Amino acid sequence: MARSRENVVPLYISAAAGLVLCFASVALFFSETRIFARPDETAPEFADFLTSDANQSSLSSYSKVIVLADCWYGLNPPANAPNILARRLAIAKRCRSIAGEIAEAMPSNGLAWVVRAQSALVRGDIDGFLSDLKLSQRVTPNEAAKARLRVILAEANMALLDEPARQAHISDIRMLAGTTEGMRWIAQRYLANPEYRETIVQVIESLPDERQRRFLGELKNSPST
Repeated sequence: MARSRENVVPLYISAAAGLVLCFASVALFFSETRIFARPDETAPEFADFLTSDANQSSLSSYSKVIVLADCWYGLNPPANAPNILARRLAIAKRCRSIAGEIAEAMPSNGLAWVVRAQSALVRGDIDGFLSDLKLSQRVTPNEAAKARLRVILAEANMALLDEPARQAHISDIRMLAGTTEGMRWIAQRYLANPEYRETIVQVIESLPDERQRRFLGELKNSPST
């Protein structure tokens, strides 16, 4: 009988372990699929959602990208969106916390550092803004998508940049100017935002002649000219 009991106990342990794994798998599934239930950024409840505990990522890299992208959008609302300071501050607080958790777990996530930088800026933390902006450039110096976001932030806040941040900004423009798509994007910003032209011209003039001609060609062929 004792032997029989000894044979049954491992079966119970295996069954219990199987149930634990099953419940864990179900929990993980719901955690990952929850990302698809987030409200659209144009929905009236989107801003309130961003400030809630429901605004969080799960384990997958995809969910982290979605959460961070939503935070970026929430911190940079369309011009016609209601500009409610208390709401923006609440979004910045929540998004800085989320981005901080992601950056702590994955320091090489340049998007998390950008969102932290923007969140700090909204909250008036200039030192945090500069530190996180430079960290993003340091960990993802050659990723165009992150560089574009940094350029947008830097151009809108040139007066706040210290010298290291300004040099990081110049490096981002130079990196983008090394690709056809990046050069086209820079040319479009040059045409759309005259106040940002000085730094762009400074970078373009330091490039080889072929790249300078490419920039002039993009200006000439742009639909806005």
